[in-house]
Amino acid sequence: MWSGPTFTWPLNIAQLEKSLTSERRTWWTGIDLETGRAFGLASLLVDHDSQSMRLGYIITDPAVRGQGRGRALVEAAVARGFEKTDFPLITLGVYAHNHRALGLYESLEFKPTGASIETVVGDETWQAMEMALSRDVWLRNDHTSSFH
Repeated sequence: MWSGPTFTWPLNIAQLEKSLTSERRTWWTGIDLETGRAFGLASLLVDHDSQSMRLGYIITDPAVRGQGRGRALVEAAVARGFEKTDFPLITLGVYAHNHRALGLYESLEFKPTGASIETVVGDETWQAMEMALSRDVWLRNDHTSSFH
């Protein structure tokens, strides 16, 4: 559910080929070092023209949720974004009913911006919230990650 309707688990080549073509987007694949299997995916879109960064397409294997692996992927993407640019913010969108993802982002000090949109998924309407994390807040805290 983290990536909305764009990706589903398990990921397959057709899903990935649609999204891997942007030169402005960097991708992370979380790999379990014991099994060698992928457990998640995250991306960071850096737009130098608008001086903005957007975290997206965050998805983890449901079997490993709650183990800190999604956190490590998000931390790696955020750290890279702030290391490689001088942009003041990283944004993301999250569905309001995705309480687990909201909890993760809030624990990393992403804050709701007040902006939201409605998205139709199947026969339901989902509310997507915009959140942002400032460089100052990130640098003030020690967010270390084992994934780089």
